[in-house]
Amino acid sequence: MFTVDCPEADRPARDGPILGAMEPSQRKGPHMRVELFHSAGCKRCAAAHEGLRSAAEQAVPGVVWRDIDAVNEIDYALELGVMSLPAVAVDGHLVFSSLPTPAQLTRELQRRLAGASNGR
Repeated sequence: MFTVDCPEADRPARDGPILGAMEPSQRKGPHMRVELFHSAGCKRCAAAHEGLRSAAEQAVPGVVWRDIDAVNEIDYALELGVMSLPAVAVDGHLVFSSLPTPAQLTRELQRRLAGASNGR
């Protein structure tokens, strides 16, 4: 199982279908999928959500953002290696095992975009 870094968390309904990993070569253009794994009722997650989403949208126009209640999608969370919440995955790969700052997320997305444009 995994740990939740938010003692006030509870469990709401699932908020989207499970999506498989998307490699850069499968994208048309610079689109990326960013997934925020959280637990419902996590005030820390909710407070950071808009800043992270805004940072992702500015770094990668057309980014696909997904909020994932890890409790409702536990199989997918564990498949990616999510062991604590909150966590962030990019294109189906765990990138941050704890909550990043908007600046950290921006740097990571820009690094990935640069790598994709260089054929990596």
